[in-house]
Amino acid sequence: MVQDGAQPRAGHRPAAKLEAQVLATIATVLDVAPEQVTPVARFREDLGADSLDLAQLIVALGRTVDLRIEDDEVLTIATVGEALGYLQKYYRC
Repeated sequence: MVQDGAQPRAGHRPAAKLEAQVLATIATVLDVAPEQVTPVARFREDLGADSLDLAQLIVALGRTVDLRIEDDEVLTIATVGEALGYLQKYYRC
């Protein structure tokens, strides 16, 4: 969720560029090969993320899209594709 009523910046970044930046951020934070970061990849099972990794990823992805992401809103996100959908929804690519 976007905190304190802040609104996403519509139209500042094409969807493909945002996706590339999000995928690169995930690969970097989780220290995995970029080719492993696919829409169907599961953070815990496929990419080996633990709770600390996921917390760091939330912060890093929030910085990537310039939003503060609420932890409780993303607890059900299990795959890279779900994360992309969530971020694109708030970013309005």
